[in-house]
Order: sequence, then C-alpha cells, then structure tokens
Amino acid sequence: MLISSLNPSLIEAGCDEAGRGCLAGAVFAAAVILPPDFQCEALNDSKQLSEKQRDALRPIIEQKALAWAVGTVSPQEIDEINILNASILAMHRAIDQLTIRPEHLLIDGNRFHAYQDIPHTTIIKGDSKYMSIAAASILAKTHRDEYMQRLHAEFPVYDWDKNKAYGTAKHRKSIEAFGTTPYHRMTFALLPKTTKSADTKTSFDPVSNSDTTVLILGSLPGDKSLELSEYYGHPSNRFWKIISRITENELPLTYAEKKQLLLKTNIGVWDIAHQANRKGSLDSAIHDEEPNDLDSFIAKHKNLKVVGFNGKKAEALYNKYFDRKPGINYISLPSTSPANAGINFENICEVWRHLLNK
Repeated sequence: MLISSLNPSLIEAGCDEAGRGCLAGAVFAAAVILPPDFQCEALNDSKQLSEKQRDALRPIIEQKALAWAVGTVSPQEIDEINILNASILAMHRAIDQLTIRPEHLLIDGNRFHAYQDIPHTTIIKGDSKYMSIAAASILAKTHRDEYMQRLHAEFPVYDWDKNKAYGTAKHRKSIEAFGTTPYHRMTFALLPKTTKSADTKTSFDPVSNSDTTVLILGSLPGDKSLELSEYYGHPSNRFWKIISRITENELPLTYAEKKQLLLKTNIGVWDIAHQANRKGSLDSAIHDEEPNDLDSFIAKHKNLKVVGFNGKKAEALYNKYFDRKPGINYISLPSTSPANAGINFENICEVWRHLLNK
C-alpha cells in the first residue's frame, strides 16, 4: 500500500523522471500534487504496471490531481549537461509549470538540486512508496511513450514504438546499419560493443595546458563514465565537488565548465590506461589494457610539480607501466569513486587540499 504523503500538513509534490537510460529522445519528468484524500488501489510504480494499466491511470491522475505538469530536456541539452543534470532539470521544468506552489518536494532517487527555496526529500525507490511519486512516474512514462510514438513515425527503422529508444540489440544494430538521427544522444555509447573497430580506445583526451602544475591520474573509467563521455562522469563521483571546493569555485555542470575550471586552476586530468579492442584468433574481439603515453605527456609539461593518483587502483596501474620521474612529487589521494563511500566527504576534501597545496 502506497503512502499518501511524507508531510501531511504541507502541500507536497511528487517528482519522477522517465527515459534516463535511453539512447535517443528527450528525458521527461513529471510533478504531481494529489489531494489529501486521494485513493487509487491500482496506483503503483510505473515500472510495475503494464502499458495498458499506465494508460488507464493517466487520465485519473490528470483529472484528480490538484496540479500536475510535465517537463522535458532535449537530447542536445542532455549531451551538454549530462543525463543526471538533465533529469533534474526536467523535474525543475515540471515544477515551474505547477499551478499550485508546493511547500515540499518528494523526489524519486537520491540526487536533486534544490528548487528555489522549497525544501525537498529524496527517496530511493520512492515511486513504489509514495502516491505522488508513483503518479509522477506514470505521467512521465506515458507522456514520454506518446512522444516516442511520434518520433517512431519519423524514423521507423529503430523500433521506437516498441523499445522507446532503450538500448535493445535491434536498436543498436539499426544505429550501426542506418546511422544516428537528430534525436540520438551522441554522448551515449550507441553501437553494439562487439562492433567497435580494432583501434577503439575507452579513454579520453587529456585536459591540460602549458601552465598545468598538478596532474590527476585515474584508473580505467567505468561504464557510466564512458556512457556520459566525460572525466569521472559517474553521477555519484565526488571529483568535481572536491575540485570546486578546494579551489573555491562554483560547481561546474557542463563539460566546458569542467574543462575551464581545471585549466584556470592549473590542474590536468587523464586516465593512465585505456581498453583497446583488437582482433584475436578467428577475428574474435579481444580487449587489452593499454597504457596511455604518459611519459611523453609528462615530459611536455615543464611546469608540472605534482602527480596525484585518484585512488590506490590508479597508483598501482601507474606503477605497473611507468617509472617515477625526478623533480615530480607523486602523491596518493583518496579515491573519488562511488565505491569509496566509507570516507567522509569533508575529510577527503581536506586531504586533497593539503596534498595538492590548494
């Protein structure tokens, strides 16, 4: 049985998104304010309902809700600010349109940027716990499915009427065969993994310039970093929060802002190695760990004073392939990976500030 509200004395809006993991199309979010006496036994998390059940619940929610709205963020915006920020922005745009101003926000998940001065609570799996979030999940899902039907009529070869632009095998094979559309998210991994070319590298161009004095080296990026096509791109990664904190700058959101923050604070970043796909026996794909050319890279940076390893894994990987250069201070930093959740954020910031002399 879903809970009607977290704060019965407040006007509460539930918020949820749909389409976050899709390869194409906008991400949708809905905000819903239900009346205090709202009852609907069929209401549940949209993922637990059939398409027919969701479609039947949508008009009930839209008619009975005190206020509801749907916000979207385009594929181009997703590529610019990444899918986490885009999902939150879609929620903000939905809240913007509510005809009643909520006094509290219930957010599905564990990440959100504060909306104006309205307090919020993030709730993991909130769409299976609270009525207003479940209602928002249904509206976000049904409105997005309707949108994908329209896009399918424009580009029928991708089967968007069925897969809704999620990364099914057929969708990826269609991208390989017919290319991308203006609706595809170009920063996502779109092609089937087995079709990468022999010289594909899962690493990124380094960020640095001639003034770089500190180089942060990471280990191989994880799947989420690759999906977002940016350094330390995992939504739970604390790298950018730490850099902004220790350099006393605003938290960067777009890739351009992140790059600019590093360059103006004389910090560089790169991965120590990449995964290179090659052809093995019988033309089967094999995946080899291959070091980036750090020796040449470091030699070019005459002002480089410090090399910091983002976690023990990165340091071990560096020691595997490279010798330490004289005149450079090599230091171990607490990892910013989401897996390193046991260390307090403030403590990590202090260690990074001290070791990097920031």
